[in-house]
Amino acid sequence: MGLLLTTVEGLEEVALAEAERRGLKPGGVIRPSLLLVEGAAEEALKLKTVDSVSELLCSFESGDLGLRALRHALRECFRGISREGCSGRVRVRAWARIPGVSRRALELVAARELSRVLRVGTSPEAGPTVRIYLCSGGRILVAKQLNDEPLHLRQYYVFKHPHTLNPLIAAALPLLAPAGSLHDPCCGSGTIPIEYLLARPETLAVCSDVNSEYARRALENSRRAGTDVEVLVADLFHSPLAREVELVAANPPRRQRCSYVH
Repeated sequence: MGLLLTTVEGLEEVALAEAERRGLKPGGVIRPSLLLVEGAAEEALKLKTVDSVSELLCSFESGDLGLRALRHALRECFRGISREGCSGRVRVRAWARIPGVSRRALELVAARELSRVLRVGTSPEAGPTVRIYLCSGGRILVAKQLNDEPLHLRQYYVFKHPHTLNPLIAAALPLLAPAGSLHDPCCGSGTIPIEYLLARPETLAVCSDVNSEYARRALENSRRAGTDVEVLVADLFHSPLAREVELVAANPPRRQRCSYVH
């Protein structure tokens, strides 16, 4: 099955490497943040560095980027989709990655042509999501999203720090920098050590925060995730570690967040 994956801008190569480890065949990167792969959707949905997984329904090249030409291109693209692949009521979400075409205009044109060609109803709230991407060079991608909720939403959060690191970025760390021991001195919700241990459970992970409530909640998150993170209360500038670690990784406080660091 052809799949379209989305990730965080800058993580494309890492996410593609993780997909290959899952047995998915890479088909290319469309920057920013889009990946094309071939393989089982069930394996793609297990990836930790992607935010959505969609079945690729069609890909079409449109040289002219005017609205009339886009309307024609979308019509031709939708004609190549079977009604079984896109039926009932759907939500249309569009991303225009070229100047001069608004996202809203693209959504309206796509919804109109989808209804006309495939006889499906469109709604901003009901049904599966059909994702439309207008990429540089006039390439149009149409895909049906397979996940109901964004994949960056982690179920282990009992508590979420107001400035928590995107878990997709944290999940990239064990792929980029595998290590036997890790310390996060600004742990907040504990996202970095939790994601690290989910990928590498054999790693010794220690985290700390100057805020005792954050440290307590990070421990709760770790337990819910099924990971064994050692959590300490400590100032950023006074390490609580009694031993050396191979890797220090953190999402440190900045600007107004610096006020609680002593």
